[in-house]
Amino acid sequence: ANIANLEGTKSESLINKLETLKTFNWETETTENKILIIKEFVERIELFDDEVIIKYKF
Repeated sequence: ANIANLEGTKSESLINKLETLKTFNWETETTENKILIIKEFVERIELFDDEVIIKYKF
């Protein structure tokens, strides 16, 4: 994944961010990159009956 896509201005297009998320591999990326992705995209994470529910910011 191209983490550089996350470090732009607020006017950066949503398409670039979605492309980054689509190509992101949770199994192979570093912890640092995972944290960047979560900070950028995830508003809330909940556990519900053994299910993980992720609410994204968009």
